[in-house]
Amino acid sequence: MFIAQRATSQHDTITTIPVIAQMLDVNPKLKPKYFCFDAACDAEAIYSYLRHKGILPIIDRHPKRLLLKDIIAFPRTEKDENGKPCIKVLNVYNRTSYKFFGPVNYRSDEWKELYNNRTSC
Repeated sequence: MFIAQRATSQHDTITTIPVIAQMLDVNPKLKPKYFCFDAACDAEAIYSYLRHKGILPIIDRHPKRLLLKDIIAFPRTEKDENGKPCIKVLNVYNRTSYKFFGPVNYRSDEWKELYNNRTSC
């Protein structure tokens, strides 16, 4: 059993990697094959960290993301100090991204089976 406590004010994308690292350090014999997360953990750093550890990430995607033919784009608008939109930002990922081009295709039958069998507390 592993229990980690983090501040609820921190977003899942900030706490996920430290908690996984701590869990793997405390349980060195634990060799998970997959980690399943909801869309709150849909971040390139989490995909890369899990792949670095030899773990396949099964993570739901954020619903507002765009999939183009050869690139992935994330449009978002930055806001100034008054909260008004000022800059349009486009993050682009290529086919080497673990997030979009992993060994288990997003929403494939295999992905759905793994994701639907996830557990958490």
